[in-house]
Amino acid sequence: ANNQQLDGLSIAKEHAKVRGGICLSSQYINTKTKMEWKCNNKKHDSWLSSFEHIVRRKQWCPECYKEKKKN
Repeated sequence: ANNQQLDGLSIAKEHAKVRGGICLSSQYINTKTKMEWKCNNKKHDSWLSSFEHIVRRKQWCPECYKEKKKN
């Protein structure tokens, strides 16, 4: 893996940690490639989303999002 890929993965993992979750992916390819994420709600499944959506556009768990919209 090149440095950019390693940096991308560490940024993804750090970002997920800040949001109280984890990045389950073991590699970062580019901003558009889907990676696996998990929020801190044990009942929610992990989901696939790109670095672009999670880190740059600040999106997060779709199940949490749906629950928030309901309330």
